Parts: sequence; structure tokens; C-alpha cells
Amino acid sequence: QAEEAAFGDFVFVNSSDCAKWTGSEKVHAWYQLALSRWPHARWLAKSEDDGLVRLPAVLHDLGMLDPDQQWWYGMPAWMGSCPLQTSCPDSFRGDE
Repeated sequence: QAEEAAFGDFVFVNSSDCAKWTGSEKVHAWYQLALSRWPHARWLAKSEDDGLVRLPAVLHDLGMLDPDQQWWYGMPAWMGSCPLQTSCPDSFRGDE
């Protein structure tokens, strides 16, 4: 909470990581906040508190991209300690 108080760059979303599809709620909430606070930013990013960002590599890669184009950088993935059947719909479980 000290980070949020100092820089205003956190958003807290009241959702369960084990409920179906709540990850999208967190992503949506973050980008809503980021776009409202920094509407002229060249780049917006999202990471979790347990993620590792290799900033020199990211800055290098972003330097080669046109900021006036739309880009999706990285590989979104979700891994958690919740039972699989509570984290995705039946069609993705592979047991049909």
C-alpha cells in the first residue's frame, strides 16, 4: 500500500483468483486506471506482484517498435494453485 500511496500505480480489485475468469477483471481494471491516469503515455504495461520484468530487455524491444501502432507485447499466461475445474470452463478441461 505504500507503493500505491507514493506513486498511484496500483489498482486493487476485489476478486478471487480462483473464481472463473476473474483474471480478466483485474486486467480490465488496471487498463481503465492506467488510461485515465496517463492518457498520453506511449506504453502501458501490466505485471503481477510475483512477476519478473527484465526492464533492459523490455526497453530494448520497445525501442524497436512504432509507438503509434498497436502492439501486444509478451505472453499472457495464468498459472495458479486453484483446482483446474474452478479456473476454466468445461470446454477447456479436455475431459469431454
